This record gives sequence, C-alpha cells and structure tokens, in this order.
Amino acid sequence: MKKYFLFIFLFLPFFLLAQKKPLDHSVYDGWQSIGEKMISNDGKWVVYTVCPQVGDTTLVIQSSDAEYKKEIEHSKDAVITGDSRFVIFKIHPWYKDLREAWIKKMKADEMPKDSLGIIELGYDTFWKSANVKTYKTPEKAGGWVAYQMGKEKNNSKENENSGGSDLVLRQTTTGKEKIFANINEYYFNKTGRKLLLLTAKIPKDSLSKIYVLLYDLRLGVIDTLSRGGNEFRNFTMTDDGSQIAYIAERDAAPKALQKFYKLWYYKEGMDSATMLVDKNSVGMMLGMSISEFGKPGFSKSGERLFFGTAPIEPPKDTT
Repeated sequence: MKKYFLFIFLFLPFFLLAQKKPLDHSVYDGWQSIGEKMISNDGKWVVYTVCPQVGDTTLVIQSSDAEYKKEIEHSKDAVITGDSRFVIFKIHPWYKDLREAWIKKMKADEMPKDSLGIIELGYDTFWKSANVKTYKTPEKAGGWVAYQMGKEKNNSKENENSGGSDLVLRQTTTGKEKIFANINEYYFNKTGRKLLLLTAKIPKDSLSKIYVLLYDLRLGVIDTLSRGGNEFRNFTMTDDGSQIAYIAERDAAPKALQKFYKLWYYKEGMDSATMLVDKNSVGMMLGMSISEFGKPGFSKSGERLFFGTAPIEPPKDTT
C-alpha cells in the first residue's frame, strides 16, 4: 500500500505542472504595471493607474484610509487639484476602437477622440466633456481648469477659418465656464491668478493678427500684451503672474530669409508688453541675437530675468 501512495506523491508535482499555462508571448498582454501615481496635498487621497501591456488603462482613486475606492476604465493623464478637492483626467478611446481605426487607416480628424473627466473626491459620479485635446490646471492652486477643444470633422468651413480652437475655462467648484475662441497656446501662473493666451492667425485671412492676452481669473478682465507679429514662443511667468516674458519675431516679412527675435516683457499695471532686448541692445555682443530656442526665466525673487543668446545665422541659401 505504501508503494501506491509513494507513486501518487511523486506523480502529483508533474500533474500540477502540466496544468499551468506555458509562459510565452501569448500571456504578455495580460501583465499589469503601475503607471501614474500621486498623493493629494492634504495626504488624504491616492491616485494611480493600472496599465496592461496591451489594452486599456484603468484610473484608480482611493482614500488613504481605504474607505473609498473608485476605478474608471480607459482613463489616465490625471492630476489632483491643488486644493485636494478634484481629480481631473483624460478619458481615452477604447483600445479596440483605436485599433480598428488604425487598421482602417483613418485620417487624424476621423480618429476616436479623447474626453475630459472631472470627479470630486469622495463621490461616484463625474462630469465629462467630449473631444478635448489638452487641459491644464494651476500648479499650486485649485479652483480652475482650462481645456482646449478639438476641431469637429463635420465643421470643415469653420475649421478652415480658424487656426486655433476654442479654449474653455472652467471653475471646478461652481461649473461656470468661459470660452475663448481661436486659441493656439495657453498657460496658468502657478498660484492660479492669471491665464495667458496666444491666439492663432486665421489661415485664409491676410489681415488677421496674433494676439497675446492675459486674463485675470479673479477680476474677470482681459488685457492685450501684444498685437500682431509672426511668431511668439517660450512664455514664462513669475509664480504670482505679475511679470511675463516671451520671445517674439514681429517684423520680418512672412518669407524673409533671415529673422531676428526679441525679448518682450510685461509687468502688472503696464498698458502692454515692451521690447526689452534685441540684437542692437547695449551689452549685446556683436554678431549675437536673442535665441529663439532659449526659454527666459525669472529668478525666485522676480528681480532678475534670464534669457538665451545665439550667434546670428546667415540668411538661408535658397539657390
């Protein structure tokens, strides 16, 4: 009898091994990892994403005492607002829908679009807006989110007459919204006082102009910092939004072979931005100009402004 028991005992490990699924490429897609991870400023909330090798990412929102947990499928790119009250996130198209669109070789404007979601921490339902390209929040404050809408594919005439798209400014606590049309770029200052906006040129309107605008979130008023020009880039603000600097090229003809950039500066209370430094400024070395690639930066006190310079490039050879 003991021999039979010994036979069964020796055979059992081989039987169990035979039941396990082989570890090959067919199981890789089911492997999961933790992607984004963040903790609210008050330490009461944890947000993270669970990511499969292939498929849809799940956004997980959980209280630190584990009494609340919510999972939102095919969502990521989340941020907890500075006041620890809301989670703002992107809702991406289902992987199967994207894969089908790729197989059909759909054009960019025909592909499934992202949505924006906002959930108040501790609650189950959330607000949602479709066809959102990007969103931003103040880094050190809550209460606001700005999100840029995508262009509708069935609105071709309107798209042709707009270089940018609508930007929606939303107050998270009240749900009130304000729309800015034809926006190309946008930035909050860190403490959530100001929203900087760059409009786009209308492609088929030769008289249209680019505007640099500054919206005061508390007062609800907008100021024009610059009107007209060819290219604006590398915007920077002090933390409180009282000072702004950027690089711009505003004088050259559209097809000029040589362009010179200048440093522009604005301080709260000024009527508009003023040109601060160009290639002819005192102290600028001969043969040097403002670098179009160097981003300006304010010192912590806001009393100094740093910027980049670069050798003047010869005109482009078009022969």
